[in-house]
Amino acid sequence: MRVWIDLNTPKQVRFFGRLIDILKAKGHEVLQTSRKYREVEQLLKAKGMDAIVVGEYGGADLAGKLQASLKRALRLLKVVKDWRPDIAISFSSPEAARVAYGLAIPHYCVNDSPHSEAVAKLTIPLSAKLFTPKCIPIEKWSKLGARSEDIVQYNAVDPAAWLKDQDLTPKTRRRKKLVVIRTEEIYASYLLNKEERRMMVEKVARGLKEQLGEEIDIVVLARYPEQVKELRSKLKGVAFVPIKVIDTLKLFPQTSLFIGGGGTMTWEAALMGVPSISCTPVDDIDVEKYMVKLGLIRKARSSEEALEEGLKVLDNLRIERKAQEKRARKALASMENPVEVIAKHIEEAS
Repeated sequence: MRVWIDLNTPKQVRFFGRLIDILKAKGHEVLQTSRKYREVEQLLKAKGMDAIVVGEYGGADLAGKLQASLKRALRLLKVVKDWRPDIAISFSSPEAARVAYGLAIPHYCVNDSPHSEAVAKLTIPLSAKLFTPKCIPIEKWSKLGARSEDIVQYNAVDPAAWLKDQDLTPKTRRRKKLVVIRTEEIYASYLLNKEERRMMVEKVARGLKEQLGEEIDIVVLARYPEQVKELRSKLKGVAFVPIKVIDTLKLFPQTSLFIGGGGTMTWEAALMGVPSISCTPVDDIDVEKYMVKLGLIRKARSSEEALEEGLKVLDNLRIERKAQEKRARKALASMENPVEVIAKHIEEAS
């Protein structure tokens, strides 16, 4: 079987990277496409993965997003039509879904974010199947155009796809406490025009440094080139803002505390045994609620609350870390591997 997979974010590189390995091991041919996007390109290179780069990220402007998407869809059409895939798979890529639908190719959609309605509405109604975490109510997907018989739920959150087969035991521990902070996804369609989404990172990083000084190191993982440039200037002497992507599978075993303004990286850190605080400026996120229920993350609704919770963790780190590792091991062991579920359905379709 010929399978086309569209990879557009760092998470998708990790998630679909495992699926690609499984499919190739079973003898399937895989076409990998991506787009021009700083973190994706760097992570693909670091993992030694090949992908045809088609189009680019549309940025924060709605007209820019639309224009980039339309251009990319046309360019993907040229790449895909001659390759003639049997199945297309994406994490709710509007371009992949539209091209696949137009060419009568079944599109398998993966999505854990019903709160991102614009993307969901552009992809789910065009998809033959929707793969999604079980913790998200089916009713939410039905409202976005999914038929209940086409929804496949897996008992996991997405980072389980690349963490299930990892040895998560730290080989060594840093003597100095390390705090890792992930910036907000400020260009996402569901966060546009929300002023509270901006610069939580700067406030928390400064607050931690003022309180703890040389007791801690802070690393801020920015998403966009503009964020990197701005934060490297504003947080000089406060935090290290890397230009290149850092492998979180190597970083998190040395991390004392993670504070996330997004989603996936927060879930990943928590499942790797890192005490984690979610500061995403959206409240109705089902996966986040599930992780809070499991005791794997704490929810902070302001930079002040994130700072307060972070200081509590760092003040009692040994106990906090031990408890987090225990909960994470139990949770991860109970989860199935999402990509194995997807691979099974691909096999059944072949």
